[in-house]
Amino acid sequence: MKKIAIVGVEGSGKTVMLAGLGELYSRPDQDGYFLAPKNFTTAAYVSGIIAKMREGQWPSATAGDVMQGLNWTLRKQLPGHRPQDICEVSFLDFAGEVYRTAFGIKAEDGDAELAKEAAALREYIRAADEVIVLVNLRDVIAYGGYDARVQESMWISNAILECALDESNGRRPPRAAIVLSQADAYMSTISECGGAKATIAKYLPHLWNSYSWLDVFEAAAVDLVRQDADGQIYPHPDFTAKLLSPLMDWIKSGLAAATASVGARVPRIKAAASAGRTSKAKMKFGPIPQMQNFTQPPSTPPPPPQLQQQPPSTPPSPPPSTPPSAPATTNSNRLDRGAFWLGNLIFFVVGGLLLSFFDSDEWVWVQIIIALIVLYFSLSFYSLRAHDIGWSGWTILLCGIPYVGPFIWLYVALKPGDPGVNKYGAPPA
Repeated sequence: MKKIAIVGVEGSGKTVMLAGLGELYSRPDQDGYFLAPKNFTTAAYVSGIIAKMREGQWPSATAGDVMQGLNWTLRKQLPGHRPQDICEVSFLDFAGEVYRTAFGIKAEDGDAELAKEAAALREYIRAADEVIVLVNLRDVIAYGGYDARVQESMWISNAILECALDESNGRRPPRAAIVLSQADAYMSTISECGGAKATIAKYLPHLWNSYSWLDVFEAAAVDLVRQDADGQIYPHPDFTAKLLSPLMDWIKSGLAAATASVGARVPRIKAAASAGRTSKAKMKFGPIPQMQNFTQPPSTPPPPPQLQQQPPSTPPSPPPSTPPSAPATTNSNRLDRGAFWLGNLIFFVVGGLLLSFFDSDEWVWVQIIIALIVLYFSLSFYSLRAHDIGWSGWTILLCGIPYVGPFIWLYVALKPGDPGVNKYGAPPA
C-alpha cells in the first residue's frame, strides 16, 4: 500500500487539512480522481470535523490519547466503466504532544504510552513513500523567529524533514514537499515575496538552506472565513476546500511519474518475450518470469523516481511562483481606511477646484459632469470600504437616513477591515 505521510506540528492545521482533503475529493475532480474512505473511522472522522466547521467553529486539536489512522483508496473514474483503483492512501494524525516527545523537545518522563506513540510517529515518517510537511508561517510573520513557540515549531519541522530524508545505512529517502499551510491568512505576504519558495527563504532561512531543493507550495483548508465581534476568525459555513487542490496535484504528479516508470519497462518485456519464442529453453527460463513479475506487482511499490533527493552543489535562488488563485480572494474588491480617506480627499479637492474654475452659467453642463464623476467615485470608494469590513455596498442607502446616516458613513469609514479573507476577498495588500 502506498503510504503518504502528512505531518505537521501543533497549530499547523493538519487536522483541518486532512478533513478538507477528504471532503474536497469525496467527488471526482476534473481528471476523475477521488478518495473513497476504506473504513467507517475515516468517513466519520472527516464528516465530524467538516460538520463542526459548517457550524462556524474550528475543531479542537487532536487529543493526546488519539492516534487516528485515516485510509482511503485513490480511484480514477472512467466513463462507462468501473472506477480504477490507483493506489492506497494512508494518513496518520498525531497529537502535538507526540511530536514534541518524538523530536526531543519534551522528555518522555516514563510515560510508556507517549513513548510508544512517539516511536510510531518516527517509524510512520520513515516508512512513508511520500512525506508532506506542513509549515504554518502565520506566527513567524506576526512574531518573528525569536518567539519561543515559533522556535519550537520550526525546530520540530526541521527534525521531521531530517528524519524523513535520512540516508544512513543505504536508505533511499522518500519524495518530499513542504506545504505552507493555512496560507489564506498570509497570501498577500506570499505574493509580495514572489511565491512560496521565496517566502520560506525570507522567513525560515535555516530551513531553506538545508531543503531548498524540495518542492514548496501553499495550500489552505478553507477559502472563506468570518470574523466575530472580538476579531476572532472562524470558518464561514459556505467555505470550500478548493485551496487544497495543489496538494492533491502534487500527489498525482508522483503517480504519473510512477506510471511512466512502469510503462518504460513494457517494451523491454515484450522484446524478451519475442526473443524467447525462438527457443524453448528461453521460453521456459527467460520471458515467463519477467512477465509474471510485471503482471503481479509487489505489495509495496517502489518509490516514484521523479525527484532526486540529493541537494544540488549550489542552492538555487528562489524562483518566483504565482500562488493559486482562490475563489473570493481578490484585492480589488476591498479598500482599507487609508486608501478610502485619501481617495475621497483627492477627488473632492480636485472636483472643488474644477467647479470653482468653471463657476459660470455657461459651464453648467461641465459642472454637472464633474459633480457626477466625483459622486461616482465617492460611491465606489464607499462600496469597497464596506466590503473590507464584510458589509454590502448597498448599505450606502442607509446613509440617506436623517440623523442616523452620517454616523453609519463614519462607522464604515473608521472601522478596521477584516484581518483575514472574507466573502469579498483577501485584505488589501
